[in-house]
Amino acid sequence: MLTMASLLVGISYRYMQFKILKGVLYEQIDSTLRTRMILLTNLTSLNFTESQTKRLMQPLLEQEPGPLLEVYFLVAKMLKLDSSLDDRQFAGIWQPEGQSNEAPGRWTMAWNLPAAFTSEGPAALTDDYRVQTRLGPNGQILVTGSGLGRVTSILHGIFFSYFFSLVLGVLIFMAATFYLARLALRPVANISDSAREIANGNLNLRLNTETKVDELKSMGASLNIMLDQLQHQAQAQAAFTADISHELGNPLNTMLLQTQLGWEEKGTADDLRLILRQCHQTAQRMNQLRESLLELSQADAATGVSKKLIALEPVVDEAILAVRNLAVAKGVDMVVDSANLDLHGNPDLLHQLLVNLLTNAIRHTPEGSAVTVRSWSNANGSVGLRVLDQGKGVNPEDVPALFSRFFHQHNRAGVGLHGHGGIRNGLGLAICHSIVKAHGGTITYTPGPQGGALFEILLPGV
Repeated sequence: MLTMASLLVGISYRYMQFKILKGVLYEQIDSTLRTRMILLTNLTSLNFTESQTKRLMQPLLEQEPGPLLEVYFLVAKMLKLDSSLDDRQFAGIWQPEGQSNEAPGRWTMAWNLPAAFTSEGPAALTDDYRVQTRLGPNGQILVTGSGLGRVTSILHGIFFSYFFSLVLGVLIFMAATFYLARLALRPVANISDSAREIANGNLNLRLNTETKVDELKSMGASLNIMLDQLQHQAQAQAAFTADISHELGNPLNTMLLQTQLGWEEKGTADDLRLILRQCHQTAQRMNQLRESLLELSQADAATGVSKKLIALEPVVDEAILAVRNLAVAKGVDMVVDSANLDLHGNPDLLHQLLVNLLTNAIRHTPEGSAVTVRSWSNANGSVGLRVLDQGKGVNPEDVPALFSRFFHQHNRAGVGLHGHGGIRNGLGLAICHSIVKAHGGTITYTPGPQGGALFEILLPGV
C-alpha cells in the first residue's frame, strides 16, 4: 500500500511538472510570435512594399523562439537535439477572396511558409506548428508561426527521463522499504524462531530484547517473564510428579509386601487380621493423600473463585468448632481473639484455610499448652489472621520450602519427619498458600515470640 501510494504521488507530481514545463516552453514561443505579429501589423498598416517588409521581418524570422528554452530545465540541456528538426520560423499575409481585383485567395507576402500552408491556406494547421493569426488593417489575414520539432523533441526527452527516473525511484524505494522492513522485523523473526524452539520443549531459551523498538522490547520482556513462569511450573510439575510417585510408592510397597506375606506364608487367623489391619491403615493414608491432592487442585483453580461480602468472625468460630474434638483429645486449649470484621472472600475456602492451619498447630503443640487464633484490621483496610502454636517451630533451613508441595520438615540428622508441611503428607500448607493467593493475600511464617510457629495471613479488606 505504501509503495502504491508513493507511486501515485510520484506520477501526479511528475505529470504536473511536465504540464508546467510544456506550458512555459509554449509561452516562450507565443511571446516571440506576438512580437512578430505586432511588427507585421505595423508594417502592413504603413503599406510597406514586399521587399521592404521582408527586409524588416527577416531578422525576426531568423531569431529562434524561446531564448531560455535550454536553460529553463536541466534535462533540456542534457538532450542531444537533431539539427535537422523542423524549427522553421515563418510569416505571411493572406489576401482573402474578394479583397482585390487580383486573383482571389492568394499569399501577397510569404516567408518560409511550410507546404501545408501554401497549398491550402492559413487554416490548415497541424500539431507540428505553433501559429498566430490576426486580421490586418486592410482586411488581410496576418500569419506568423514556428515549427515545434525542437520543442517536441525536448518534451519527449523530458517525458522519458521522468518516466525512467520515476521507475528507478520506485525500484530504489521498494528495495529500501524491503530492506528497512526486514531490518525492523528482524527482532520479530528472532522472536518467531525462539518461539518455535520453545514450542519444541526448550524452556531454557529466552528472547533477545536488545532492540531499539520499544514495543518489541516490552513484548520480549513480557514473554521472558511468561517463560520464567512456564519453566517454574514445568519444574514444579516434574517435582510434583516425582514427589507423588515417592509418596505413593512407600504405602504401595508396604501393601504389596504384606499381601505377599499373607499369600505365601501359612499364618494364623490373627496374623492375617494383622496384615489386613496394616493394609487398611495404609489404604487410609493413601486415601487421605488423594483427598489432599483434590483439595490442592481445587485451591489452585480458585484464582477466579466467586467472592462476596462476608463476616470473618463466624468463619473463625466454625473452624474452631471443626477442630475442637482434636484439641480436646490432645489436651490443647484454644485461645480465640476474633474481631468483628468484614471482607470479600469465599467462606468455604477460608474455612478450609483455618481448619488446615489449626489442625497443623494442634498436632505440633504439646499437651497442656495452647493454640492462639487472632484477627485484626490494619490501617490500610486489610484484614489479618494469626495462628500461633507452642511447638518446636520450623528449622530455619526448611523455611524457604515451607509452602511447597510434599514438604516434610527434617531433623538435624536428616530423617524425614511429618512437620509443618501439612497433614502428614506435605500438602496442607501448599493448600493454604493456594487459597490465600486466590484471595489476593499473603501468608508468611515466623518463629513465635516464645517458640512455636506463627502463621500470619493478610487479606484485602472491604
